[in-house]
Amino acid sequence: MKTNPADITTAFRAISFISSRYHVSLGDLDGHCREWRVVWPRWLAMFLIKRSTPMGLRKIAYLFDRYPTAIQHALRAVENEVQTNQRRAVEVAEVIGAFELIMIELPFDATMGLEVRRSHRGLRIDNDRTAVRCYEEN
Repeated sequence: MKTNPADITTAFRAISFISSRYHVSLGDLDGHCREWRVVWPRWLAMFLIKRSTPMGLRKIAYLFDRYPTAIQHALRAVENEVQTNQRRAVEVAEVIGAFELIMIELPFDATMGLEVRRSHRGLRIDNDRTAVRCYEEN
């Protein structure tokens, strides 16, 4: 099953949206920093991608250079925060609403002007100096 380019674009938009909303660099979201100021936005980005696309855990894991179990943990952690912390529940609802509004207001073609290239590890999508990877099964 191949990855739909529109799903890749949606994933890239989710990562970019979270990066700008929480003032965290794309490198930090993709990196291995364990500071809460980076971890929470990273988890939210994973949550948004899972909620907004049909991408599986393996594909999302590839985007963030993680194991699928790490994505599963992040999804559970966000759900747990929403259930146990009212402030976080409101925050997540606002993030979801704002992201859905962006997706509705800004129609896009499948590649959104991004350069899509095949590499040995799957797809690489370049936009200026930022890059997002997405696993593609043959």
